[in-house]
Amino acid sequence: YVASGVTLVRNLWGSQEVLEFRRQIEAREIVGPRIVTAGPIVDGDPPVGPPMAVVVDPAGARAVMDEQKAAGYDFLKIYDGVSREVFDAVAAYSKEIDFPFAGHVPIDVPLDVATRSGMVSIEHLMEWDRATAVAGSPLEEALKTRVWTEQLRNMAVLSRQVATGALSTEQLFDADRRRTMALLAAETGIWNVPTVNLPRQALPSRRQVAVQRARPEMRFVAPATLDLWSDPTWDTRFVELSDEDREALQVFLFDEYLRRVKALHDAGAGLLIGSDSPNPFVLYGVAVHQELAFFVEAGLRPYDALVAATRAPAEFLNDESFGTIEEGKFADLVLLDANPLADIGATRAIAGVSLHGRWLPRAELDAMLEAIAAGYASSTDCAKRCSAV
Repeated sequence: YVASGVTLVRNLWGSQEVLEFRRQIEAREIVGPRIVTAGPIVDGDPPVGPPMAVVVDPAGARAVMDEQKAAGYDFLKIYDGVSREVFDAVAAYSKEIDFPFAGHVPIDVPLDVATRSGMVSIEHLMEWDRATAVAGSPLEEALKTRVWTEQLRNMAVLSRQVATGALSTEQLFDADRRRTMALLAAETGIWNVPTVNLPRQALPSRRQVAVQRARPEMRFVAPATLDLWSDPTWDTRFVELSDEDREALQVFLFDEYLRRVKALHDAGAGLLIGSDSPNPFVLYGVAVHQELAFFVEAGLRPYDALVAATRAPAEFLNDESFGTIEEGKFADLVLLDANPLADIGATRAIAGVSLHGRWLPRAELDAMLEAIAAGYASSTDCAKRCSAV
């Protein structure tokens, strides 16, 4: 993160390990960004993953929120399977104990309800598909199932029809509904973290994997992680999707995400840069620069994209100690060799990073990265030698 110029991260799947990372960074024992973190994700039963906290009733929600706040986490993250009853309880108790909640919009909660609930942010533009589908359209029909993976498979069929010209996006997504939801987000003050990286590259086809693996920054990914990302069967929820399905979905969803980002910006709603690393080929730090470029591709000025990565996070966190360059604020700064207002790609031209009162020049940042790459290379070589023996 630091080598990519990222000086603060907001982590949405927390653990005691993350709290320990934060302690070590704050004690200057290791170099790392400032960390704002949720606790373990809260999901319904069954949960998507075993590290999640399962909550099935309001009493359980309140207990988990008390536990996570006491443990030192900054906010609660909710997930797809949380029931409407639990969601309402979380929203009410969040205000009572001053413990924010954010995350996915559960599949049982309409987007407008979530937007008005006091939830501080919505990640990945969850539930926008259902809320902005054209009434009576094939998309509305495809989203009637309450199982998210079935929704995705149904949308894969529609995306291939759009790709062949049998359907148009205007027949599926309602521009007026999109605008209405964006205006509601602005009215309520809820923040939006689109993570456009996800539809773009987190569900690669088999033929795209080779291209992704060839990216030079893949040297900084653990070989075991890279192999996992490269296996299209690693996530059994999507194993049935063909290469054609995956590639059509990428285009279909990516284009609509760009339209939503532009609608939110035009409405004056809060936007934040987020990456959702480490989904497949969504690299820590690097993905932030990709997300900035996607915001500009959506029609925002480079300045607006930069605001979503600097001043807006400070406003979102209600923290006046950073976010702008002013006397008395943290000098967590990135010095660039080119002007990002002229070309957003210039955010990658990092001359150095100022963090925690320490200046890290480009040579030192490169040394950090090379040390990571060398460590992974040596572990791979060892594995090969051991296999040969």
